[in-house]
Parts: sequence; C-alpha cells; structure tokens
Amino acid sequence: MPRKQTAGEALLWIITLGLLWTAINPGDLHSWLVGIPVVALASAAALRLHSPVPRRYSLLGAMRLATFFVAQSFRGGWDVAKRALSPAMPLNPAMLNYPLRLRDELAQVLLVNLNSLLPGTLSADLANGVVTIHVLDAGPETFADMQTLEERVAGLFSIPLGTEKDIRA
Repeated sequence: MPRKQTAGEALLWIITLGLLWTAINPGDLHSWLVGIPVVALASAAALRLHSPVPRRYSLLGAMRLATFFVAQSFRGGWDVAKRALSPAMPLNPAMLNYPLRLRDELAQVLLVNLNSLLPGTLSADLANGVVTIHVLDAGPETFADMQTLEERVAGLFSIPLGTEKDIRA
C-alpha cells in the first residue's frame, strides 16, 4: 500500500516549485497566470510519483550545495567566456569516467544533472556507478570539482559516501 503524503510534503513541493517558477520568471507577475496551474499540477505529480522511501534532507547541506553550485557557475562561465574570446581558444576536451561514491540513485541522478548545468561540463552517461563526463578542459581540477559536488549532494541527502574501490568491486 502506498504511503500517504502529508500536508507538509505538499506545501514543500508547492513552495519549492513556486520559488523555481519565480527564479525562471523574475518580476513577471503575469507569468503566474500560467505558473499557478503549472506549480499545482507539478506538485500533484511530484506527490504522486514521490518515492515511498523516507529521506532526510539537510538545510545546511542544501545551503552548502547551493553556494558551491552558484560559485562554480560563475567560475565556469568566466572560464568558458575567456576560452571562447581567446584567439588561441585553449581547449583540452575529453570524455572522462568518474566512479561515483554515492550509492543512492536519486542522489546520483541529481549529481549528474547538476554537473550538466555547470559551464564546461556535460554528463554524457551514467551506468554501473560511473558517470561519463564531457569536459572542455581535462585538467586535474575536474575530478576535484566532481568530488566536491558529490560531497555536497551527499550532504544535502545526509547520506554517507562510499569509496571508489567499493564502486569498482
């Protein structure tokens, strides 16, 4: 039997999706003519599809992830712009395999999607605990940035990270 959804969960979805709508349409009050039904329907769908597995979320973990993501977005955007405007266009593109330490499937999917939103990176595949990433610069900081992003996602969900060895075994 499916677990009953609480009013608190419904309110959390409505607030979260409402904030997302506001971020997408800043200052456009007329957008709410479409936004209200979209937020309501998306919230209903999220509650209907919501995993019955209870999860713990960390507010501090969410703030750390958001701060890291915003900082990386600016840093990556600046780097991509600098490369695009440089006459030499210094690129070192590559496809890299990064073995995930995250065990939780939802956390893995969030990490892969967040990575694709960062400038200069694209998550191309996720299979068997390994994400294949296309990067504009295959420098050593790529893996360090992925490890930090992975730690921030784990912090959001309050889950421990495994080790690389565990993934490959």
